[in-house]
Formats: sequence, structure tokens, C-alpha cells
Amino acid sequence: MSKPLDFNKEKKSYWTVILPDEDRTTLMIASPTKRMIDDFNAMAINDVDDASEDTLSELYNACARMMSRNKAGKIITAEMIEDLFDIEDVVIFVNNYMDFAHEITQRKN
Repeated sequence: MSKPLDFNKEKKSYWTVILPDEDRTTLMIASPTKRMIDDFNAMAINDVDDASEDTLSELYNACARMMSRNKAGKIITAEMIEDLFDIEDVVIFVNNYMDFAHEITQRKN
């Protein structure tokens, strides 16, 4: 008989991010869920200059949700990200996070 599959014991990949706060907070961020990817893709921001205030708020909220999927369970809020990240930082974070997610999906089992 095969052993049960316990997802709580499965080894997961994490991406280390050091925040630009005075404590240099280090987060070990897990890969995104499908819902997170879907929500992010639904924003469809083509040009930051054309993005509305609501769209930018959604982008900062999405970053906060991504960062909150961290190994320590630390909650990251959009307000925290707004204080720490300018729009360029957000774009850098999102691009690198998507690269991390892509690497995971391309791995062989």
C-alpha cells in the first residue's frame, strides 16, 4: 500500500526577498496560486502612465498578497508596500516573481 501524500510535509521552493526597510526584512516567498495569477492577469496593465489610481491600488494589493505567501506567515499589506516601493520597484518585484513562478512550472518532477 502506498504512503499517504501529506502536502504539509512536501518540500516547497521559496524565493528570498529582502525589503528596503530599515530592518531589511527578509521574506521567503512561496509560489503563487492559480487564483493569484488569474487576478494579476485580469488587471492587464499595459502602460503605467495610463493606469488609473484604482488599477495602481490593485497592483499594490496584488504585490502584498504575493509577499504575504511567505514561510514565516508575516502579513504584508498594500500600505506597507506603498511606503516601501515606488512603481519601478513594483514592476521589478512582479517581473522577478513571475520568473520564479515560471521556473517552478518548468521543472521536471
